[in-house]
Amino acid sequence: MGSNGSKFINRITDDIDSLAIALAKAGFDVWLGNNRGNYFSSEHEKLDWLEDEASYWKFSFKEMGEYDLPAMLTTVQEETGGKKIKYLGTSLGTTQMFYGLQSPVSKEILDGVLELVIAMAPITIANIEETFPVSMFKYNAYMEVLAVFDMSH
Repeated sequence: MGSNGSKFINRITDDIDSLAIALAKAGFDVWLGNNRGNYFSSEHEKLDWLEDEASYWKFSFKEMGEYDLPAMLTTVQEETGGKKIKYLGTSLGTTQMFYGLQSPVSKEILDGVLELVIAMAPITIANIEETFPVSMFKYNAYMEVLAVFDMSH
């Protein structure tokens, strides 16, 4: 939760690329998202994270999936000329996607930007048993790490 996109470019060893770097080298256009409140996204239009601490931190996974994720993905889509997005989420990124795809607030937006969803290691799973299978399988969602190797350019 305290992490940011830069963690996805860190190497474990000098001779093994991170997944983000390996995908970029393989020709993918890689974008790294940052959620509210980390080093790269601590600014707010009205609130100061220290002075307005209670209000600043008043959000949940639900809001991150309904508002933050669609904002990130529509920005990527606009910057890349309207291309559909192959989304690989891990941890909180997976949890946000689960919330976003089942929410009437964000589902239509995500329908317009997503081509593929790869969901790995969610930090929690929302109680969305009835809507999860319909929403996720529309995007050929894979629930295992090996699916990364099935992605085409």
